[in-house]
Amino acid sequence: MGGWAAGEAFDHTSVLRFLERWTGVREPNISDWRRGTFGDLTSAFGFGSPAHRPPWLPDDTEEQLEEAEWEVEHLPKPTFPGTGQKPPGQEPGGRRRR
Repeated sequence: MGGWAAGEAFDHTSVLRFLERWTGVREPNISDWRRGTFGDLTSAFGFGSPAHRPPWLPDDTEEQLEEAEWEVEHLPKPTFPGTGQKPPGQEPGGRRRR
């Protein structure tokens, strides 16, 4: 289950390049090498094949929201974790690519 994954490489200039595409204003401080090596994030959104209907929500969405609001009001606030933690591992397998 899940959505699509973009298969291009992106870096910190990808957001600027996305804004270039969106606004038509060229950012002069991005090298030709970066433009040729990294994507502009448009492939991550699938503009060429938009979803034509809203996502499905479970029948108990309203009840889940009420439960979450109750928990925020009544349960103790989370605490910052202590030391000795490990970062999570990457899930095995792959995703469909655009």
